[in-house]
Amino acid sequence: KSTCLSILSGRVKPNLGKVKPPKPEWTDIIKYYRGSDLQNYFSGVIEDKLRVVVKPQLEAGFAKRLKGKTVRDLMKARDERGMMDRYAKLLDLEKVMDREAQDLSGGE
Repeated sequence: KSTCLSILSGRVKPNLGKVKPPKPEWTDIIKYYRGSDLQNYFSGVIEDKLRVVVKPQLEAGFAKRLKGKTVRDLMKARDERGMMDRYAKLLDLEKVMDREAQDLSGGE
């Protein structure tokens, strides 16, 4: 999933099934998808007409920063008003408070 999102965001070029160099250029990729929605999509991405936003849970760099930290640790670091326990209860987060954040699923 993360590779697909990286391709759709324009950060990684699809290899079009080619495993040996040279890697395809964006012009090759757009030509490959000529006549499809992906032609217009990739054209928009490389011309900066489209902006792709990726949720942090899918971002590998973001996950590394969470390593070894529990939900409680992360919430406590941002709990300026001392309301962490109240909101954890309201949002039904009590059962995940002591789990490592990187181990949670996207839905959690």
